[in-house]
Amino acid sequence: MNIVYFVFGSNINYYQQVIFSICTALVNKEESDRIIVIAEEPTLFKLVADFVTIIPIDNDIISEWKGDYNFIFRTKIKALQLIAERYPDQHILYLDGDTFFYKSLTVLKQELYKGNGIMHVKEDALYQKKTKTEKKLWSKVKDKTFANILVDKSINMWNAGVIGIPNTNFDLINVALQINDEMCDNNALCFLVEQLSFSIVLEKQLKLNACDHVIGHYWGNKEEWDVIISDWMKKSLMSNYTLQEMIEEVKNVPFHEIPVYVKRSNTGIRLTKKIQTMFKPRSKSYIK
Repeated sequence: MNIVYFVFGSNINYYQQVIFSICTALVNKEESDRIIVIAEEPTLFKLVADFVTIIPIDNDIISEWKGDYNFIFRTKIKALQLIAERYPDQHILYLDGDTFFYKSLTVLKQELYKGNGIMHVKEDALYQKKTKTEKKLWSKVKDKTFANILVDKSINMWNAGVIGIPNTNFDLINVALQINDEMCDNNALCFLVEQLSFSIVLEKQLKLNACDHVIGHYWGNKEEWDVIISDWMKKSLMSNYTLQEMIEEVKNVPFHEIPVYVKRSNTGIRLTKKIQTMFKPRSKSYIK
């Protein structure tokens, strides 16, 4: 099985998150499992180079993958297409960078070998989603057909922080891309379209399973996890740890005690940004 990560851009936090997730994978994977990283900055993975396969990409590839609508999340679908083409015989377990394994992934491999699909967790039926963005998306796609699949009230939204696809069903990646592009053509472009595309095709065509009992996804509490991961990296560097020593430190992270989601007030966030804009710090360089 191929455990796949995809990271691009210059934000060092994204690369740091992936390295942390890789270390948790090294703790919990089986010897036959391969870790693959598709990366725009491959040199940032020298630390784990002996344990992963790096596929370098550049900004031109990213631009091409974004497609006609310059849709950044379309690149994830294209990245999975690339892996499916290069390794047609190996199941894919894709993870966003802001994830971690906290149990053995053997149970997930068993599902893929059965021909079942995996996404991180089932959320709500699309028509029941609450945010303005979700409601607008539903209004754009309801009762319409994409890639010959009707989007009705039976359609559920699944979290796409993890996507597992058995090698016998790699054609579904192409279908997800078709759904994505057709929705964009129908003026439904928003950051949820790629997620919805995988949700539709995997649930309609496979038995789809959640994996939050094995993999954590801290998309809702990146602020706290980024600090924890950054401190882990700093301690490792300052202590001149080997990779194995870093992995031993990862084993001691209290995964069950740190929330992966923290509900924050949108009003509070907006007020904080407004105050920061009103009272910008003044700075002066004393270097001559």
